[in-house]
Amino acid sequence: MSHREGKTDAAHIAKPESLVLEHITDRRQAFQPNPQLESLLEQLQQLLDPVQKLVNTRHAAPRMPVFGLVGCPRSGITFASQLLAASGAVCWPSNLLSRFAHMPYLGALIQELLFNPEFDLGGEFAELRHTPPMRSRLGKTDGPLGVSEFFHFWRRFLPTYEPELLNQEQLEQVSIEELRSELAGIEAAFGKPFMSKAKMLQFNLDYFMQALPELRIIHIQRAPEHVMPSILRARRTYYRDERLWWSVKPAEYGQLIKEDPLTQIAGQVYYTDRSISRQLESIAPERWIRLDYESLCADPHGCLRKLASHFQLPDFTQNLEAIAESFPCGNATQGGEEQQQLVARYRAISQADAGTGKRV
Repeated sequence: MSHREGKTDAAHIAKPESLVLEHITDRRQAFQPNPQLESLLEQLQQLLDPVQKLVNTRHAAPRMPVFGLVGCPRSGITFASQLLAASGAVCWPSNLLSRFAHMPYLGALIQELLFNPEFDLGGEFAELRHTPPMRSRLGKTDGPLGVSEFFHFWRRFLPTYEPELLNQEQLEQVSIEELRSELAGIEAAFGKPFMSKAKMLQFNLDYFMQALPELRIIHIQRAPEHVMPSILRARRTYYRDERLWWSVKPAEYGQLIKEDPLTQIAGQVYYTDRSISRQLESIAPERWIRLDYESLCADPHGCLRKLASHFQLPDFTQNLEAIAESFPCGNATQGGEEQQQLVARYRAISQADAGTGKRV
């Protein structure tokens, strides 16, 4: 294992060019950044960064598991995160905490001060507390305690802006010690294991599972015939042009970006899931588990019991009475022409990969 030793400023890691940044002006209005908000957050960062650095000297590494959720985009990772958060067994990166991505320990303390009923004298902040709804839009949830993507946090420690495969030179730039310190600080503030989407890590799990011994992976899968049309709809929702790439970039991205949008999406789903699955094969089975979106919807209680047993964390089942026994499954009815084309391209890529067909 090779990674950066010592405490360095992860915020100054040089970032490569990014499709996310390159196509900001192509996003629809609802997904455009807010310059006023970014300016305010930058002011907070400048004021509070020295305090966060001091906090980091007091926390070396998490003492409890860190749960990372990985998988294809539109596979149900957000829903799975919301379900784990509702269990009460873990803390998570809320929309509020995401505003403090450069100072997460302080953000966690502020969240506790405002939203933890144990610190509410006379119900002064009772109206702030509510259960985040089990809904989202392209990974974006509602409410201050809704589960956040937390990309701004993960990007601080990695030499890339979006989920993609890091080469050896890039891995040597990862600030593992600082990352572990800040994860430990969040854990200390909430007193629970930390759970987060971990798409930024998923193409280098072999590295990060060694560098972060506390990391536990939950791989969320969903039937490809339903994931692919959802990604196509996401492109149309997020951008004004469905030809623009959206979300994670598997190692085959350089090949796929030359193809038509449907082939891009089919390859994105196939290669992303293949990459994660292959990496997990070489990781100790007690450190990861695979759940499918359909089962999470049909039997969330059973899935939480499975997590509790597999990771030896009974708290996953402590709050079952507050969680519905089932949820509507978002899988659309099969049969549309675009869905059929996506399935055909996925099948062709799969067959080519297996050496039984002509490469697309």
